[in-house]
Amino acid sequence: MRAIVAIDRLVAERPAYREFPENPQTLGEYIKQHRLRNNLLQKDVAKVFRVNEMTITNWENNHNEIQTRHLPRVIDFLGFIPEIIKDFKPLQSEVFLSRCELNLTQQQMALRLGIDKTTLHALEWGTRNANRETQERIKSKLAELRLLHPH
Repeated sequence: MRAIVAIDRLVAERPAYREFPENPQTLGEYIKQHRLRNNLLQKDVAKVFRVNEMTITNWENNHNEIQTRHLPRVIDFLGFIPEIIKDFKPLQSEVFLSRCELNLTQQQMALRLGIDKTTLHALEWGTRNANRETQERIKSKLAELRLLHPH
């Protein structure tokens, strides 16, 4: 004969232990810091970025780099542009950061670059690469914009 033992379910508050970098060095660390400071779960952050939880884990633990197409949501999520993003060199992040710094809509930026809004959107999100001629034209226009609006 077997004895049946009833075990009450233990209920406890979430531990106060929070390990996050005070001086983040990667975008993943910035995301982790912001998430923990705001008592968010990885699944909550995953919904914001429209990715799965494992992607957030990989970003936070620096196992995967965050693709440029996620930069707009990173900036929205954090509420500022981390200096580390400014170190990215791909054309798409240059275009996006310039647009943010100039406080322009995609329509306004596209007009200044001489491309249509759809092309700009695809370039910023990394869903389309511009051909060499278009890349050179965009780089030239970005240089002009920097001269007109120095920091």
